[in-house]
Amino acid sequence: VQKDKRGKLVAGPLGPIEHYYWRLEYQARGAPHIHMKLWVKDAPVLGAPRVTQKQVQDFISQYITCELPDRQKNPQLRDLVETFQTHKCNASCMRFKRGKGGKGRASCRYAFPRPVQEHYTFTDIADVVKDKAKGKKPKKWYLLPRAVEEARINDYNPVLLMLWAANMDI
Repeated sequence: VQKDKRGKLVAGPLGPIEHYYWRLEYQARGAPHIHMKLWVKDAPVLGAPRVTQKQVQDFISQYITCELPDRQKNPQLRDLVETFQTHKCNASCMRFKRGKGGKGRASCRYAFPRPVQEHYTFTDIADVVKDKAKGKKPKKWYLLPRAVEEARINDYNPVLLMLWAANMDI
């Protein structure tokens, strides 16, 4: 928990963190990565009484983006987004799905390219919970507005990306 000298919570790149949990894992090739959950003070909870989608949308838009930064205004952030947050499909993410009539198609298991849309989209929380309970990879519970050139950009926090300089799934 981040506190100032008076004991008040201090805001960070994702707001004031009340609690956290993290786990360090190693991929098959030995690369370490961290799974982390953060509890942000006063974060609106979708589905909670008196919490609107607009409140959740405003909270998300404060901290998370999929924007491809302008190279003239912020070349360093643009390079980081292109290097670490732009998904390039390869053999490890592509899955073949057989459809009706024996025909099939390959699709990315990380759901790229993401839908191009002007507005936020929220998935029904009950559907996300059902998928998780069935052992399926749950759908993202929100989708950001994104332009065509951002369809392969993974969601990120600009401040954390500048500090971390590595991929994040946020």
